[in-house]
Amino acid sequence: AMSVGVPVVSADICGSGVPYVNTHMESGLVYEVRNVHSLARSLNLILNDQPLRRNLALGAKRRFKRHFTKKKSIEKMFSIYKELLLK
Repeated sequence: AMSVGVPVVSADICGSGVPYVNTHMESGLVYEVRNVHSLARSLNLILNDQPLRRNLALGAKRRFKRHFTKKKSIEKMFSIYKELLLK
């Protein structure tokens, strides 16, 4: 979604990479885990607030380009492998 400028709505799943990928109010909205009301508020906010939706869409695309392109992912993977091999 972020690669094509679509804001993300994701749960704040502790211990996962989800909150890192989707930054609240930058690339989308993060809602409270197991809280259907929080999810509904987030979805309604994005659906009904066009300026917010536009800003989050731009932020999503920027965040994708900054962190998650194929090139960035490969660089990060090699960095991790190198770090592990040098231990």
